[in-house]
Amino acid sequence: MANDTNTLKFLTDLDIRGTQVAVGVTPDGWFTAGPPITDKTVADRTLEGLRERLMRASKTKAVKVAIPAMRLHIRGGARLDFEPVTLTGIHAGNGQIIYRNSTGNAMYADAFNSGNVQTFYRVMTDDEQAEFRALYAAKLDAQAKMSTFYSTVMLSAGDVVKKAIEDAVAKGE
Repeated sequence: MANDTNTLKFLTDLDIRGTQVAVGVTPDGWFTAGPPITDKTVADRTLEGLRERLMRASKTKAVKVAIPAMRLHIRGGARLDFEPVTLTGIHAGNGQIIYRNSTGNAMYADAFNSGNVQTFYRVMTDDEQAEFRALYAAKLDAQAKMSTFYSTVMLSAGDVVKKAIEDAVAKGE
């Protein structure tokens, strides 16, 4: 196999367990790929052979963990419920967090939090949960007050200038 990367031609991308991997072909016909699946270049005479090698290289040993945590549920916009859960791993195919809910069922969730409120938290005491709820309610109240205040001070600059021009034209200025 030739290792002259200056003559490597980009061919396509392969989807390996949800990760797009750039595939090249060397002048002597070897299909090659590497990062982000492996640190080393992987090569094969066929594209299917390369896919199989990349699938083997990307397979990680299944390791189970048991991390106590709490999952936040926001109900009706303001009601917060904290559910004790156990984080058990990351799904090899889609990268989602695997956890067991309070009834022991395996569930999946995005690995990274989105929005203003995170999904998972460390285990909190009753006092910490009460403080969280109070701060969250204060935040919602402040947002509502800010929205009301905005509506009293905001203006449409275009409408104001257009009206001033129209008034000036009407007065003959």
